[in-house]
Amino acid sequence: TGAEIKLLIDADNQTDNAAWSNPLKVFMINPAKNVKYSVGKDLEVLGHEYTHAVFTDYLVNEDNECDEVAGANEAYADVFGCLIANKKDWCLGPNYSLVYDKDIVVRDLKNYNTDLTNYSGDRYYAEKYKDEYWTGEEHNISVLISHIGYEMHESKLFSDNDVANIWYKSLTFGLNGNTTFLDIRRNLIQATDQLGFDKLHQDFIAYQFDLEEIYDENYEITSSEDMILD
Repeated sequence: TGAEIKLLIDADNQTDNAAWSNPLKVFMINPAKNVKYSVGKDLEVLGHEYTHAVFTDYLVNEDNECDEVAGANEAYADVFGCLIANKKDWCLGPNYSLVYDKDIVVRDLKNYNTDLTNYSGDRYYAEKYKDEYWTGEEHNISVLISHIGYEMHESKLFSDNDVANIWYKSLTFGLNGNTTFLDIRRNLIQATDQLGFDKLHQDFIAYQFDLEEIYDENYEITSSEDMILD
């Protein structure tokens, strides 16, 4: 939006991380010193936090933010973090950290229901709604949406530039504190349509949401599965 970017460096010497504070409208960057890998200055992490600033700028009534809009916020941040850093594996933080003395894999957007991530349980939306652990944890539920960004990245139908344009365009249709994953599905498909992509591209996105059990009874997939997965 052309707003001034404010940075607070080394705000917390004990934390190797970065964060966006929406109330303060400031980035807080706390890179670890004298280590091989620092989460706080990693490009995908910085891209992730920058996206939070963009997402919340479009968000209305954030104080009443529900689980799903918070999850969507994390999902968009992860997708753009991977795109900005040109990630090949679509893992956030798959590097060795001397600070933590282990490989840091915050979220694996490809294999998000594996032991590599802090996400637990099965992958499906309907099933996770029955799980108290799932509800209220936006980082866990975010992978249901961000994984679709990974699938678009992997598909021959979309370039990474296409993925970035579609996901950014989808933000412009309006968000509020009651935005749901179904709204995100509809916004992504609407963005794909408005950017001039054909029905096959829209059906690909719808198909991926159906796999996550995020259905839209008003949308009909007309492309064959072979065409979608080719």
